[in-house]
Amino acid sequence: MIYRCILFSLFLWAAPTAFGQSLPEWAAPQAAPSSVPEAPAPLEAGPTLPGPPTQVPIDGGLGLLALVGAGYAARKLRHQPAE
Repeated sequence: MIYRCILFSLFLWAAPTAFGQSLPEWAAPQAAPSSVPEAPAPLEAGPTLPGPPTQVPIDGGLGLLALVGAGYAARKLRHQPAE
């Protein structure tokens, strides 16, 4: 198995030099365009800062977590193993 991996890696190493000489016309590297694109127009006003963050109520979620925690504690206390 290891010999197959070594042979395959040697093939992959040698393949670009053996097969890379004849590229199709559409795959040949092309020269970069000589004209430079125009720069965008400058902004008249700078970006504005974001406003204050919105307040998120967390009382419903905390109440639900407290209720589930109380139920879990009651279940654990009810089903304690006898000593």
